[in-house]
Amino acid sequence: MKKFLFFVTACIALVACNQNEPENTAFQAGQVVTISASAGSSANQAPSRKINGQAGADNITFTWEATDSVLVKVGEATAVFKLTNISKDGKSADFTGTMPAEGNNYDVQFPVNPLPLDIQYYAGVNVLPKNVMPFEAKNCTIGTTATLTPTKAVLQLNIWDMEIEIDTVYVNIGTAYQSYNTSYKLAFETPLTLTMEAQPFFLVVEPGSYYFGVGWHATNESWTLSEDTSFPKTFTAGQCLNMEECCLAAGTRITMADGTTKNIEDIQLGDLVRTFDHEAGAISSAKICLAWKGETKERSLELTFASGKHLSIIGSHDILLENTRKYVRVNSGNVADYVGKRFYNAELGAWDELVSYEMSKDLVEYYCIYSARHLNCVAEGMLTCPDDVDFFLNIYELDTHLKADADQLTADIAQYGWYNIAQRFPEYAEYKEQMEDLGFLYIYIAMGKGLVTREELLALLDSNWN
Repeated sequence: MKKFLFFVTACIALVACNQNEPENTAFQAGQVVTISASAGSSANQAPSRKINGQAGADNITFTWEATDSVLVKVGEATAVFKLTNISKDGKSADFTGTMPAEGNNYDVQFPVNPLPLDIQYYAGVNVLPKNVMPFEAKNCTIGTTATLTPTKAVLQLNIWDMEIEIDTVYVNIGTAYQSYNTSYKLAFETPLTLTMEAQPFFLVVEPGSYYFGVGWHATNESWTLSEDTSFPKTFTAGQCLNMEECCLAAGTRITMADGTTKNIEDIQLGDLVRTFDHEAGAISSAKICLAWKGETKERSLELTFASGKHLSIIGSHDILLENTRKYVRVNSGNVADYVGKRFYNAELGAWDELVSYEMSKDLVEYYCIYSARHLNCVAEGMLTCPDDVDFFLNIYELDTHLKADADQLTADIAQYGWYNIAQRFPEYAEYKEQMEDLGFLYIYIAMGKGLVTREELLALLDSNWN
């Protein structure tokens, strides 16, 4: 099983242009024009250029600042338009300038001069490096709002105290494992002493599918490679890739089919564990079809619930959230957003509030298990699943009893079809049973609903069966 499984936790989006064009969109060179742009599609806006970190939402949020300008392009001619008005909520702004040439359409770029990506500078914890992410809008017309969309991707790094002062974080990416050809660096003007609380940092990178390694440079220390991948990750424009594990700490108690519990490190393939069958809408049981152990030791994120239950997550792991009745990826970068929210406690058969969290001080081993067909399990009483297969569970529309809408599922199957593993990936035909156990029959539905990409699917296949 691959060590690093990716989930796309965030995207940057600016509100679309109005499709109803005015009758006269022509403009002249030198004509003074005011254009409008609106920013941010998340209901809860973070401060300017900050990243909210909430999985499964538009959580690289954006607001305008008084000093912002945009570059307007008409063909090869360009002009800088200065910000003249910001809305009260900071989500929209007007920019005024003179058109550089005559025409009917123009393009917009923000910022005016995007900085190179090779060296980016620390702007604050949970803050996107300023003026590094370029946004563009094409073929805009007078009287409409520019549709600014990001052209690069974002990598989120969650780093905590290593008892050293860090002055540079670096990421090497390339098209082959350990054959890196591009390097990105996040530089700190003064060395940063990290706390025990995991802190999210961000790098803007070119879109593409890459292998990559992550390391850091510390004051009076040599370069140290902390993590690297033996499989590619896909960086998509406007999306954020969270560099996280998806595991549970050793010692986590897993509920077995007979109601007893067992430490996760003692779970074996074929063991029967307690699960939730969403198609039946009831507690059930299933065999463990896949289990793996992490290669290193890591600090865990300790979650405490109102019931007194404690769950120790390594990196990122999914828990069923009441608000959406979807499995959400909880990690050190977004956990604060979930305090006060309720998750499903399968032992109590009720929703259980997350009341607090902290990073552990000790390094622990970690493990990940998958139950056949259901994928979830009951860990310390909470209903959880690994974050690399959550899209198979999130295709369901669950009612208050956590039962999938059968009519909706039937309609989805009719629209997208079953996934024929033998036809689509004949090289994996010998693993047909295991792939069906992991939910691959529903892959067309998950892909059709935009919950997983083909590249992510291929990486999952390669990491398991190559």
